Amino acid sequence: MRELGELRELGELRELGKLRELGELRELGKLGELREKNWERPGLLAGDKALSMEPYLAVHEQGSVFDVSLAIEELGTSLHCIWEYSADLFDANTIRRWARHLECLLESIVTNPEQRVAFLPLLTAEERHQLLVSWNHTQIDYPQAQCIHQLFAEQVERRSDKVAVVFGDEQITYEELNAKANQLAYHLQSLGVGPEEIVGICIERSLEMLVGLLGILKAGGAYLPLDPSYPRDRLVYLLEDSGVTLLLASEKSIVRLPESKGRVVFLDQDWPIIAQNSTENLTLCTKPASLAYVIYTSGSTGKPKGVEIEHKSLVNAYRSWEQAYQLSSQSSHLQMASFSFDVFTGDWVRALCSGAKLVLCPRDFLLEPEKLYQLMLQEQVDYAEFVPPVIRNLIDYLENTEQNLDFMKVLAIGSDSWSVPEYQRFRQFCGSGTRLVNSYGVSEATIDSCYFENANIQRSFESPLPIGQPFANALLYILDAHLQPVPIGVPGELHIGGMGLARGYLNRPELSAKKFIANPFIPNSVEYLHFGGNKAEPTPSPSQEGNRKQKAEGKKEGYKVEEYDKCLAGFDISQKEGERLYKTGDKARYLPDGNIELLGRIDNQVKIRGFRIELGEIEALLANHPEVWQTTVIVREDQPNNKRLVAYVVPNHKNWSDFANNPLYGKQVQKLISSSVEYLQFGGKKAEPTPSPSQEGNRRQKAGRKKESCKGEGNYNCLSELDITAKLRAFLREKLPDYMMPSAFVMLDSLPLNPNGKIDQRALPVPKGTNNGSDANFIAPRDTLEWQLTQIWSDVLEVSPVGIRDNFFDIGGHSLLAIALIAQVQQQLGKNLSLAALLQNPTIERLAIFWRSGKDYKSTSPLVKIQPDGDLPPLFLIPPSSGTVLFYLDLVRHLGNEQPIYGLQAPGLNGERSPFTTLKELATHHLKAIKTIQPCGPYYLLGFCVGGHLALEIAQQLHQQGDTLALLALIEASAPEHHRLLIDITPGRMLSPDIFYLRLFAEEMSAPRGKEVPVSCEELQQLMPEERLAYVLEQAKMFELLPEEVRVEDLENLFKVFQATAMASYNYEGRPYLGNIVLFNASQQPIDLGGDRTLGWRDFVAGEIEIHEISGEHFSIIREPQVRILAERLMHCRDRALAELVTS
Repeated sequence: MRELGELRELGELRELGKLRELGELRELGKLGELREKNWERPGLLAGDKALSMEPYLAVHEQGSVFDVSLAIEELGTSLHCIWEYSADLFDANTIRRWARHLECLLESIVTNPEQRVAFLPLLTAEERHQLLVSWNHTQIDYPQAQCIHQLFAEQVERRSDKVAVVFGDEQITYEELNAKANQLAYHLQSLGVGPEEIVGICIERSLEMLVGLLGILKAGGAYLPLDPSYPRDRLVYLLEDSGVTLLLASEKSIVRLPESKGRVVFLDQDWPIIAQNSTENLTLCTKPASLAYVIYTSGSTGKPKGVEIEHKSLVNAYRSWEQAYQLSSQSSHLQMASFSFDVFTGDWVRALCSGAKLVLCPRDFLLEPEKLYQLMLQEQVDYAEFVPPVIRNLIDYLENTEQNLDFMKVLAIGSDSWSVPEYQRFRQFCGSGTRLVNSYGVSEATIDSCYFENANIQRSFESPLPIGQPFANALLYILDAHLQPVPIGVPGELHIGGMGLARGYLNRPELSAKKFIANPFIPNSVEYLHFGGNKAEPTPSPSQEGNRKQKAEGKKEGYKVEEYDKCLAGFDISQKEGERLYKTGDKARYLPDGNIELLGRIDNQVKIRGFRIELGEIEALLANHPEVWQTTVIVREDQPNNKRLVAYVVPNHKNWSDFANNPLYGKQVQKLISSSVEYLQFGGKKAEPTPSPSQEGNRRQKAGRKKESCKGEGNYNCLSELDITAKLRAFLREKLPDYMMPSAFVMLDSLPLNPNGKIDQRALPVPKGTNNGSDANFIAPRDTLEWQLTQIWSDVLEVSPVGIRDNFFDIGGHSLLAIALIAQVQQQLGKNLSLAALLQNPTIERLAIFWRSGKDYKSTSPLVKIQPDGDLPPLFLIPPSSGTVLFYLDLVRHLGNEQPIYGLQAPGLNGERSPFTTLKELATHHLKAIKTIQPCGPYYLLGFCVGGHLALEIAQQLHQQGDTLALLALIEASAPEHHRLLIDITPGRMLSPDIFYLRLFAEEMSAPRGKEVPVSCEELQQLMPEERLAYVLEQAKMFELLPEEVRVEDLENLFKVFQATAMASYNYEGRPYLGNIVLFNASQQPIDLGGDRTLGWRDFVAGEIEIHEISGEHFSIIREPQVRILAERLMHCRDRALAELVTS
């Protein structure tokens, strides 16, 4: 039977441990058996009815031999079908349903023997009515004549003086927001904005973001949200593809944008002009069918596609949320989604159209659960929609701190793959009145289409959480490849219809026609979609009755004509709104209770951290890179709840192929490639070369045939060509947002294929770091020292195996794990390893060479060669209070490879001497080291926080020596007086210096991880001085910031340097600086200096002060993802400084 074959994958049954032998798998696949010998069953006679069903107790007594089987037995002139099944796997209702389907199928065959098998119905009329009508009876007659901004205007009338939006310390009332939006709308109309006009808006998270959206809508236009954090290439494409000629931006966001061919309206610097317009509401110029917004989603062809949403669809979405979630004006809604994600639109619409408060959450808080939770408490948030990673992080924090979410009214989580145990776990942190909802939707159907909630869910722990039932005025169908409804429990493709459907894809008529098809269950909707010239056949309609060769006595085509008419009459939603369906590509099935269970994808789209991603878009971009021959991208979940993108690449060695294509040398090169002999054997494993393009014909060689290879260590460059990961990462970063970046790249000789010639995803290896050592880049240890180091690295990083050329910081290492590694090396090998030595020798191979060379690991030079190569003048990174340059590692990764980069580390980190106690002495020490690399200027200096003060003092001394600076850049560094003020207002300042600075030490130690070590000053006061550092260490271990192996002795020198440098910075008086400085400040500052954006420097610096503000707080702007913006702006300043030197 078609149904049983699709019901469960055999692998799923095997996991239940019920299938016994391979023969039974085959038996289950066949299912049927024809028995010629009669079973004895007294009293069993063939009745008058052609088909009937009743329990067969004789079989029950015998027990089921197989998991499920169907025996057909001859009994006189009739056939008896006997079902045997395992009650552990199937219940009686399922078997009865299958039997009815068999009955329906057999009757259809007899009635209409010429019908194609694919269109022979399995469903009875009652089941068909249930699937198509009863479970889609969602019509609610909402007012149809409104646009979305009219709903907002209604709330302005009711709640004019109430807070509408909050962001940090800023807030705006409904009346103020409406007035500003009206002023902007009048201004936009004067520039030609009207209905169907798409206006781009690229602005950082702020109150102005909502002013911009509402202003565009009130002017009659449709908004296109553009995330300023997107790569420039992607923003260029979105602007060009959408045809936007008018763009809303700000001074901050414009630096991320390409030079616009159209007009740019700045919501900050142009506001004095905009504010001259009226604050009164505008005359409505849009209709419900007018375009409201365009949202771009991932595209399988390598290009994103714009989804067009009309006002009526968005209004219906709000009305359905209002009815389902009982939205109230007393609510406070937390907004977390990215600006360019359609969930953002859902967030602001639910809040501002219901009269509630919208709380914009700083992006950094999503990874800092304590701050996120405090924000929720502070703003009395009672409605929020989370993506799974953020809520998991928050729940872990709540569990550790014994807090809860009992104040929440609605906690919605948009997850395609949420387990029952996790749902039940989350419920434990909710109150009795909290509604915990699993929502599902796609951009093409206006954000949400269905939802599930059940406080007492009765499903097995292995089952995924259902996505529920449709919202108001939504239609959900699960159909097979022929657009026929599938029975309950059978997988099919989920199709969505109703009022939420998008208009289509912007400027993509062919794609729109392919994905938005005619609804085959609406009368006369027969002509629909041609796929590659093959017309999908419709379900037979009553009008076709005359064309069927059926008998006059009323035989049916699998169901009665009058029943089908009744079925169609049950659709209350208008034909106009229900006449199209969107093919989601999601595989789903109906559960017996009418809820829908999502089973994955039928295409190449995935969902990670709430973002829908077309893997084909990533693959198409990679395929365009000259280093790539073949590629595939998949989602791996090697650890539970940790989905990640992995790209598998067959490199294209262009240097070889270009040479080989030369008619003079091509044959020689091909001969060389084909005859090249063995590579070096590392650790007993032979490294095999990558076939070149000229070997394509040999790729499909038999598995047993040995591959030929290169010879000797001198030819290792052949193998090293595989290491193109850095190039591919840089290439994709220019074109893809962060959430679409593969976390790992694996180089292969060829992509594994299954017997059908398709890529065998199961045969793709686990990425390096968790593989079995078979990766072509893997080099095993070659002696005892290397072997010992690989064991230590594997333990510290929890990665196995580790190759001797794996970079510590590329395979998961960071500043805190560096401390753990140093401790392990000391304990197990008795060798002292400094942070500087690790930074300069980040691979096992280089570290082993370093030790064998007998170099002094306690070198007095503070210099760390982070990137010694490059054609530009070197950049010197000055350390903060911690004394190490580990703070800069994320930044360095984004600064390119054109400029040498050196870090400086404070003396005393290894206990070789006591730390310096004044910045002047420390600056003099660092300057001597700098001069050994660059004897004369102009110099490029960069300092973070206290490192900014140290960089300033170095600059002062350079000026005294007659040298010049090209760039003095300070990240989150306040002027000395302002810095002292910050320290004095810090909690715990009145305590002893040891306690106060120990708390600051814990904060700075954990900052690179984006976590916080909770250190209590009260507890520190109760401890003896020698116990306090141990307390901080235990807290760091408790929150998994440091492993168990780290000892107090390992932190002592680090703390001494930190305390000495921090106190030296506090006491630093400094002198007026005559040069120029560039400030990189976080948007969130701990205190208000009366609007002084220079952080106190304007009274200290005689030259020019250039200010760059980056969204985030003190530590977050040097971490991912904000560090990318910092790096881009820093390189811009560097390039400008270089250009000025050339022209001067």
